[in-house]
Amino acid sequence: MSTSAAERRRGAARRRQRGAVLLLMLLVMMLGASALLMSLAATPSRQREQRTLQAMADAREALIGFALRNGRLPRPATSADGDERSAECLNDTDCTGFLPWRSLGLAPGDGWDHLLRYSVTPAFARVPLDLDSALPTKQVAGGAAQPPAPAVILSTGARNYGVSLLGIPQANEAVSSAEEAANAVASVRFIRRPAGNDVLDNQAFDDLVDVVPLRQLRQRMAAVAVRR
Repeated sequence: MSTSAAERRRGAARRRQRGAVLLLMLLVMMLGASALLMSLAATPSRQREQRTLQAMADAREALIGFALRNGRLPRPATSADGDERSAECLNDTDCTGFLPWRSLGLAPGDGWDHLLRYSVTPAFARVPLDLDSALPTKQVAGGAAQPPAPAVILSTGARNYGVSLLGIPQANEAVSSAEEAANAVASVRFIRRPAGNDVLDNQAFDDLVDVVPLRQLRQRMAAVAVRR
């Protein structure tokens, strides 16, 4: 093969390589632009929901962290100040209120600037906490069946019920859902399902519910006990 032919082949190969690199760069730029557009296209409502989900995840982790340090889950706050109640909970109603955000070292509220509700099984808010014998009482209905949980965290969402960061009950912005009305006063049985219309009365539902799972709490507390 002549030198000129070999050079032409090498030149063609280099051009193909440059073309592949340019194509890859173009693909990366397109993916970046797509991600940016999706981010910009996120609605304020969706952004508030994402902030709420993150706040609830942070609350769940902080509650477990509190239990690791204190040997129990915190009692609820009874006001917007975010301090856990000083008196021991005698029953599930006593142990239902607001998330004690100040005691947990968290910022108050959800993405809609409503205080998060919090309900804990009384036996899990006392010392000594015997994880082998204490029975969680919090039930979450809707979707896949779940075992009872030691504690529940609830956001009332954008509409229907809720209490402001100043402790002021909020007016409903939509016709109340029977399920949201139940969640607003629940101390044992809570409802969690996708947002939408109630199949029974065609009314809005947008509550968000999370739990402190018993298994995770046991594992984390057992691990700390072993290290001690």
